Amino acid sequence: MENWESEFLQMGVFIFFTAFLYQKGSAESKDPEKREEVDRDPRNVRDKQNAPWPVRRGGWILTLYESSLSLAFLFLFLASFLLHAASGRSEYNEEQLLHGSSTVSIAGYLGTSRFWFESFQNWQSEFLAIGCMVLFTIHLRQRGAGPNLSIARRLPKALASEGLLSPVWSSRTRSRQARVVMRLTSGPVRRLLDC
Repeated sequence: MENWESEFLQMGVFIFFTAFLYQKGSAESKDPEKREEVDRDPRNVRDKQNAPWPVRRGGWILTLYESSLSLAFLFLFLASFLLHAASGRSEYNEEQLLHGSSTVSIAGYLGTSRFWFESFQNWQSEFLAIGCMVLFTIHLRQRGAGPNLSIARRLPKALASEGLLSPVWSSRTRSRQARVVMRLTSGPVRRLLDC
């Protein structure tokens, strides 16, 4: 259960924070200087027939619908958190009885270091993985992984303006890069990239 718990927590937090936080250059982040489709207020298209019913209905239904993905992951996290507490408590109580100790309630089990060790151990690995994905996609690409990770996609101008990338390359730099690319795309690596 603690694996599900950490997965739902990680995805819910990731989805929630991508609406508010930006990582310049990351394929997982919106462009902070550009207004995108997901930023438009759905109340402005309320009268359109092809709008989803929560948008046409408006009010608290629309407010709930606007955050429904994060709320779904929050619900799944809480459900798996409670299931982890219940199943962990059963196992913990069996061990307690074998050692002649008293049993605990679910609330009592939530106060044990064992419960939090099991939870935090998984949470830590999930957040490390998602953090690496966000940071690595700033400069690294994967062929065939989608439009935001396109190998031909230029890196954002924002990185160049902050001095993190040089927007002007000399012809010597370009020819050196071309030789490196040619070396990388020949032989076994080329066969690997063509898969």
